[in-house]
Formats: sequence, C-alpha cells, structure tokens
Amino acid sequence: MQIKNILTFGILVLLNFSVPAQAQNAQPTQRQMKADEAGATRAEVSYEEQDFYINNVRLFILRDGKPILEQPIVVKQIDPKTNAVEEITQFLGVSEPKVIDLDQDNYREIALSLSTRGAHCCSYTLIYTYNPANDSYNRLQVDWGNFPSAGKLEDIDENGTQEFIARDDRFSGEFAGYAGSFRPIQIWQYRNGKMLDVTRNYPKIVYNDAYQFWQFYNTELRRQPNPNLPQIQSVFAAYLANKYLLNQQADGWKRIRELYNFSDRQQYFTRLEKFLKDAGYSP
Repeated sequence: MQIKNILTFGILVLLNFSVPAQAQNAQPTQRQMKADEAGATRAEVSYEEQDFYINNVRLFILRDGKPILEQPIVVKQIDPKTNAVEEITQFLGVSEPKVIDLDQDNYREIALSLSTRGAHCCSYTLIYTYNPANDSYNRLQVDWGNFPSAGKLEDIDENGTQEFIARDDRFSGEFAGYAGSFRPIQIWQYRNGKMLDVTRNYPKIVYNDAYQFWQFYNTELRRQPNPNLPQIQSVFAAYLANKYLLNQQADGWKRIRELYNFSDRQQYFTRLEKFLKDAGYSP
C-alpha cells in the first residue's frame, strides 16, 4: 500500500465528508439521507442542510428489518482550557455510514464520521457496536482533532480487517502554525470496544512517512534563503517521532543535530525531547 503525500493527506480526508454548498441567503431546509447495509444490518443517517450547516442528524440501525436504534447524533466536545463539555448537534460534514466488521467478531459495527464548525477543527468518528446480550448498540466517540488528522478506513494488510490511518494531531500548532505543521502517521485498530494504536506494527509505512518528511526538508525547506524555523522545527519533530517508532532514534537525533545549527538550538532540542516524551514516543 502506498501512503499519499503528506501535503495532500488533509485534503483527501475532507473528500470523505459531505459539506453543504454555500448559500447567499437562507434556503428552506431539506431532509437528506445516506445509508449502507451488509448482511442483516442496515444503517441510515438522515439530516437537514441549511446554509453552511448540517442539522438534526439522526441515526437509524436495523437488524433483519427490525429497528434496533434510533437517536439524534450528539458529539461531546471538551474545552482543553476549562474542561467544560459542550454538546455539538450542528455539523459541517457527515459521511455515509459504513456497516463493517471492524474487529472480526462476526458482528458488524457502524462507523460514522463527522466534522464540526471551526477554521480547521474538529473531526470525529462514531463507532456503534452490537451487543447481542440485550439486542442494543454501544457507542464509542473517537476524537481525531483537526481535519488533516482524521482517521480514514483502509485495509492495509488486505486481510479483511480495516485500519484507521490518521495523523497525530498533538503536533498541530506545537512548533509551527496550523498550516505549517507536520504530523506523523498513526494507525489504529478497533478491538473490543476500544481503539488501539498499532502504528509500530507497520514499520514500512512508518519508514515511508519519515522518508517523505526528510525529503520535504531537503527539497523545500533546506533550500530557502531565509530559513522558516517553525516549519523546520515541525518537520524535524514529525520525522524524529517516526524514527522513535522505528527504534532508530539515535540516527534521527544525529541527523537533526548536524543540520539544526540556529541560535535557539539547545532550547529547541530540550523542548523537542520533552514533547516527544510527553507524547509517548520516547521512554
């Protein structure tokens, strides 16, 4: 499998969403529906579009034609500064529901992706898991962060099990502004109601991601007459994160120390080391 270029990843992620067209004036609301089915399971999502927004989103799940779940879609968003919880019911985009067995337990999950308001935030995936004991569904909310970081389903191994290919959104705005931030790849699998980070299980993909960061530095940033320090710091951070995942951190640090010789050299190295440790890349 070939991973798409890091500079176009975010744009391609956005193509998975249905975003209403702009309107000069308020238009009458119109009920829309998207659906998917596999085996005995069918999922339907209905919503209303008006101006820039998608409102009144509802999910319906049926098994063997019998309604099992019907509920409005509400996303809980936590303010990182105040920890206040906001319930979001208005969205910029909603994907088609996907009826798919994510964990190979012979019960199909329903996955639905949503994007909320904001210049570039936020993206979510809701996963509904069937509970045969009481004929109901449990819901898991996955928070991806900014749009370019959103997880995209793909069968990497071509073994019938889908993984979520995402970006580590903790790198967004950490060393450079949002638009200039680089984010290392993340690969997730859904298992027993939880999302597991399995990125280290795919060293070839991680290596390819690190290589693209390194090539971008050499072909773009290194040649600039006036160095863009925030972008250089950001691409080195994402590159080094991948090198940790490959257990090649010594080589990664050696390369960065040879190239980053600006006046804030020591401050940057100290900050980078702490950030990668706090993010769980280094022990």
